[in-house]
Amino acid sequence: MKTIQPTRQLPDGYSRTYSLHLKANKSAVVWMQVATIPAFILSAWAFAWLVLEFRSDAIFGLNRFNNLAVALGIVAVNFAVVVFHELAHGLFIWVFTRHRPVYGWRWFYAYAGAPDWYFGKLHYIVIALAPLVLISIIGVVLILVSPAPVVLFLLGVIIFNATGAVGDLWLVLKSLFEPEDVLIRDTGDGFEFYRRG
Repeated sequence: MKTIQPTRQLPDGYSRTYSLHLKANKSAVVWMQVATIPAFILSAWAFAWLVLEFRSDAIFGLNRFNNLAVALGIVAVNFAVVVFHELAHGLFIWVFTRHRPVYGWRWFYAYAGAPDWYFGKLHYIVIALAPLVLISIIGVVLILVSPAPVVLFLLGVIIFNATGAVGDLWLVLKSLFEPEDVLIRDTGDGFEFYRRG
């Protein structure tokens, strides 16, 4: 895959061929939320299998928690996942541009973006996949070595993170079908594809 360095200046001959901005497109937000349902089921099945296979002691210790602790834990896990997910995007935006990304929060989603930058396909795919890959790997390693009471919360982290990566995976899939020299601009709550010609 061709590596095109990020740039702040759209090169001559490029024009926008596709854009989607979630703030202006409420139906896209709804479809993204609907798509999280099968993503949640699939990721819960896969990661729960891992815990049952390698850390069944954590599952059998579940009755030590009261309902309030579990409810508070779910809220804390969801908040932590959103923060770390967007920080992972932002980390790679910074790695590739050496400029601070923009962060934001809307009612149904959070975002990290770089509205002043155009990324080549390879860099953009890395940025999009960073949270899914990093948090899943770190989470699985921690599950294997953590005390049993912590394992279920870590399981929640990797399941909710994988569920929240639906939009990222869609962007990666779309990027793969674009020409090698495509440029992608991430505005934070939207994105734009630019092609030469």
